[in-house]
Amino acid sequence: MSLSVLAKTAELAWELLKSYDIDPVPIFQQARIDPGSMQDMHTRISQASVTNLWALVAEKVDDPCFGLRAGKLWHPSYMYALGYGWLTSSTLRTALNRLQRYSHLVNTSIRVSLTDTERGLQIDWSNPAIDDAHYWHADGSMALLITMCRANYGSSLDP
Repeated sequence: MSLSVLAKTAELAWELLKSYDIDPVPIFQQARIDPGSMQDMHTRISQASVTNLWALVAEKVDDPCFGLRAGKLWHPSYMYALGYGWLTSSTLRTALNRLQRYSHLVNTSIRVSLTDTERGLQIDWSNPAIDDAHYWHADGSMALLITMCRANYGSSLDP
Protein backbone atom coordinates (compact mmCIF):
# COMPACT_ATOMS: atom_id res chain seq x y z
CA MET A 1 0.00 0.00 0.00
CA SER A 2 1.39 3.42 -0.90
CA LEU A 3 1.59 6.10 1.77
CA SER A 4 -1.12 8.72 1.47
CA VAL A 5 -2.58 11.77 3.15
CA LEU A 6 -6.07 13.26 3.10
CA ALA A 7 -5.96 15.94 0.39
CA LYS A 8 -7.75 18.34 2.75
CA THR A 9 -4.62 18.55 4.91
CA ALA A 10 -2.83 20.37 2.07
CA GLU A 11 -5.14 23.30 2.80
CA LEU A 12 -2.78 24.16 5.65
CA ALA A 13 -0.01 24.85 3.12
CA TRP A 14 -2.48 26.78 0.98
CA GLU A 15 -3.50 29.02 3.90
CA LEU A 16 0.11 29.47 4.98
CA LEU A 17 1.12 30.69 1.53
CA LYS A 18 -1.83 33.08 1.45
CA SER A 19 -0.83 34.41 4.88
CA TYR A 20 2.47 35.49 3.29
CA ASP A 21 0.67 37.00 0.27
CA ILE A 22 2.04 34.26 -1.98
CA ASP A 23 -0.19 32.80 -4.69
CA PRO A 24 -0.49 29.10 -3.81
CA VAL A 25 -1.71 27.96 -7.25
CA PRO A 26 1.71 27.77 -9.00
CA ILE A 27 3.26 25.99 -6.02
CA PHE A 28 0.48 23.40 -5.93
CA GLN A 29 0.82 22.95 -9.69
CA GLN A 30 4.56 22.41 -9.31
CA ALA A 31 3.86 19.84 -6.57
CA ARG A 32 1.29 18.21 -8.87
CA ILE A 33 -1.53 18.63 -6.38
CA ASP A 34 -4.90 19.70 -7.73
CA PRO A 35 -6.23 22.45 -5.43
CA GLY A 36 -9.77 21.20 -6.12
CA SER A 37 -8.88 17.87 -4.50
CA MET A 38 -8.81 19.55 -1.09
CA GLN A 39 -12.61 19.90 -1.22
CA ASP A 40 -13.33 16.19 -1.71
CA MET A 41 -13.33 14.31 1.57
CA HIS A 42 -12.50 11.03 -0.17
CA THR A 43 -9.46 12.24 -2.08
CA ARG A 44 -6.03 11.23 -0.91
CA ILE A 45 -2.67 12.37 -2.19
CA SER A 46 0.66 10.64 -1.93
CA GLN A 47 2.95 11.31 1.00
CA ALA A 48 5.67 12.06 -1.56
CA SER A 49 3.54 14.83 -3.09
CA VAL A 50 2.89 16.36 0.31
CA THR A 51 6.58 16.19 1.21
CA ASN A 52 7.41 17.86 -2.10
CA LEU A 53 4.75 20.53 -1.50
CA TRP A 54 6.24 21.51 1.86
CA ALA A 55 9.75 21.60 0.37
CA LEU A 56 8.46 24.02 -2.28
CA VAL A 57 6.77 26.10 0.42
CA ALA A 58 10.08 26.26 2.32
CA GLU A 59 11.83 27.52 -0.82
CA LYS A 60 9.20 30.17 -1.50
CA VAL A 61 8.56 31.55 2.00
CA ASP A 62 11.20 33.94 3.27
CA ASP A 63 10.71 33.21 6.96
CA PRO A 64 12.75 30.65 8.91
CA CYS A 65 9.87 30.38 11.42
CA PHE A 66 7.17 29.50 8.90
CA GLY A 67 6.68 26.08 10.52
CA LEU A 68 5.58 27.76 13.73
CA ARG A 69 3.17 29.95 11.81
CA ALA A 70 1.79 26.95 9.94
CA GLY A 71 1.01 25.16 13.18
CA LYS A 72 -1.10 28.07 14.36
CA LEU A 73 -3.21 27.93 11.19
CA TRP A 74 -4.57 24.44 11.93
CA HIS A 75 -8.31 24.00 11.59
CA PRO A 76 -10.20 20.86 12.68
CA SER A 77 -11.77 20.54 9.22
CA TYR A 78 -8.35 19.60 7.82
CA MET A 79 -8.77 16.26 9.60
CA TYR A 80 -12.52 15.82 9.00
CA ALA A 81 -14.09 13.53 11.62
CA LEU A 82 -10.86 13.18 13.61
CA GLY A 83 -10.54 16.96 13.87
CA TYR A 84 -14.08 17.41 15.13
CA GLY A 85 -13.76 14.34 17.35
CA TRP A 86 -10.70 16.06 18.79
CA LEU A 87 -12.71 19.16 19.66
CA THR A 88 -15.59 17.23 21.19
CA SER A 89 -13.37 15.03 23.35
CA SER A 90 -14.24 15.56 27.01
CA THR A 91 -10.56 15.65 28.00
CA LEU A 92 -7.26 16.29 26.32
CA ARG A 93 -6.24 12.73 27.15
CA THR A 94 -9.29 11.40 25.30
CA ALA A 95 -8.41 13.60 22.32
CA LEU A 96 -4.81 12.34 22.33
CA ASN A 97 -6.01 8.74 22.53
CA ARG A 98 -8.18 9.41 19.48
CA LEU A 99 -5.21 10.91 17.66
CA GLN A 100 -3.09 7.87 18.48
CA ARG A 101 -5.80 5.49 17.34
CA TYR A 102 -7.02 7.25 14.19
CA SER A 103 -4.16 9.39 12.86
CA HIS A 104 -3.50 6.78 10.16
CA LEU A 105 -6.85 7.76 8.61
CA VAL A 106 -5.49 11.25 7.97
CA ASN A 107 -1.92 10.27 7.10
CA THR A 108 -0.95 6.62 6.67
CA SER A 109 2.67 7.29 7.59
CA ILE A 110 2.17 9.25 10.84
CA ARG A 111 3.00 7.38 14.03
CA VAL A 112 1.68 8.63 17.37
CA SER A 113 2.38 6.93 20.68
CA LEU A 114 1.51 7.97 24.21
CA THR A 115 3.51 6.86 27.23
CA ASP A 116 2.84 7.69 30.87
CA THR A 117 6.06 8.62 32.63
CA GLU A 118 6.91 9.93 36.09
CA ARG A 119 7.13 13.45 34.60
CA GLY A 120 3.78 13.21 32.79
CA LEU A 121 2.51 12.08 29.45
CA GLN A 122 5.11 11.62 26.73
CA ILE A 123 3.85 12.09 23.17
CA ASP A 124 5.91 10.67 20.34
CA TRP A 125 4.85 11.91 16.90
CA SER A 126 6.85 10.88 13.88
CA ASN A 127 6.62 10.35 10.17
CA PRO A 128 9.08 7.64 9.12
CA ALA A 129 8.24 8.32 5.45
CA ILE A 130 10.14 11.60 5.57
CA ASP A 131 13.77 10.67 5.15
CA ASP A 132 15.20 14.16 5.30
CA ALA A 133 13.16 16.09 7.89
CA HIS A 134 14.11 19.73 8.17
CA TYR A 135 13.91 22.00 11.22
CA TRP A 136 10.75 23.58 9.85
CA HIS A 137 9.07 20.18 9.76
CA ALA A 138 9.73 19.67 13.46
CA ASP A 139 8.70 23.26 14.23
CA GLY A 140 5.46 22.83 12.28
CA SER A 141 4.62 19.45 13.77
CA MET A 142 5.11 20.63 17.34
CA ALA A 143 3.29 23.92 16.75
CA LEU A 144 0.43 21.99 15.16
CA LEU A 145 0.20 19.59 18.09
CA ILE A 146 0.24 22.44 20.63
CA THR A 147 -2.45 24.32 18.68
CA MET A 148 -4.58 21.19 18.60
CA CYS A 149 -4.10 20.60 22.32
CA ARG A 150 -5.02 24.19 23.15
CA ALA A 151 -8.12 23.92 20.96
CA ASN A 152 -9.28 21.05 23.18
CA TYR A 153 -7.90 22.03 26.58
CA GLY A 154 -7.89 25.81 26.37
CA SER A 155 -5.36 28.55 25.82
CA SER A 156 -3.95 28.17 29.34
CA LEU A 157 -2.22 24.91 28.34
CA ASP A 158 1.50 25.35 28.92
CA PRO A 159 3.27 22.14 27.86
